[in-house]
Amino acid sequence: MTVSPPAGFDSRPITPLPQRILLVENSRTFTTMLREAIEQRLELPVSVASSLAEAGALLDANDDWFLVLTGLVLADGDRDDVVAYFVERGLPTIVVSSVYDEDLRKRVLQQDIIDYVLKNTPGSLDYLVWLVQRLDRNRRISALVVDDSPSARGYAASLLGMYGYRVAQAADGHAALQALEADPAIRLAIVDQEMPGMDGVELTRRLRALRARDRVSVIGISGNSDPSL
Repeated sequence: MTVSPPAGFDSRPITPLPQRILLVENSRTFTTMLREAIEQRLELPVSVASSLAEAGALLDANDDWFLVLTGLVLADGDRDDVVAYFVERGLPTIVVSSVYDEDLRKRVLQQDIIDYVLKNTPGSLDYLVWLVQRLDRNRRISALVVDDSPSARGYAASLLGMYGYRVAQAADGHAALQALEADPAIRLAIVDQEMPGMDGVELTRRLRALRARDRVSVIGISGNSDPSL
């Protein structure tokens, strides 16, 4: 007997998500502790390199890289060069530093990294493990950005994408509802208030008719100063 799949069932094979994490640091003590914490708590494989040359060899040997955690001072690279090396390869990157320098932090964060973490502060190891876990979970969640402004919509989408979310975009409320019905994995919606045809409040009302609060979180944004919104 042949059993037909339920309506809306996608029979295409699921492509496995990249799993490998690259940890680039010249402190053996720190890399050992962080590697063990990630592998034991999250069961994600971690490869360690102490230089850009070693990191490049590992990256070339495999193509299923999920994330890079890197220090800023290496034997063959320094600060901006290190960050650019990984960002230009399109790899999600977290910077782990032993020195707090606000100017350096601001400059590095402008290079589209996920976070800048001080490794010698209390709780930094636990925070890094939590952040890796959060980014891993985000890859299984779709987010929807609804805004009639292409620039604002694109900016919000790029930020969400940096944190691992799969992002859909819609220019108006009707397109947003269609996107929501098409993708059951959408768990987060960023909704602009001022849009032609259907404003953010009305879209949220219709969205709630399709999905309950525990299935989709809605964040409203507005340039209007009206406190009632």
